[in-house]
Amino acid sequence: MYTGYLGIADSSRATADLRRRVDEVNARRLSIYTETSQRTGESVSTIAALTAEKQIGRAMSGEAVNPGAGQPWQRKP
Repeated sequence: MYTGYLGIADSSRATADLRRRVDEVNARRLSIYTETSQRTGESVSTIAALTAEKQIGRAMSGEAVNPGAGQPWQRKP
């Protein structure tokens, strides 16, 4: 997602296990973003946004991405 964190494109189909795993990954990402922020002086949100830009750019064809606030999930061509 544009926020730098994982999201669930179709929450109606998400199992409790999937939600738990997404939460775990996002907690680790927040930890890494915070460490990077402290080291570089950039805000956590800036670090997260830069990571999001890279990850969305690297997404494979067919993967769902959320490129911006208020934008729907999209499949990469």
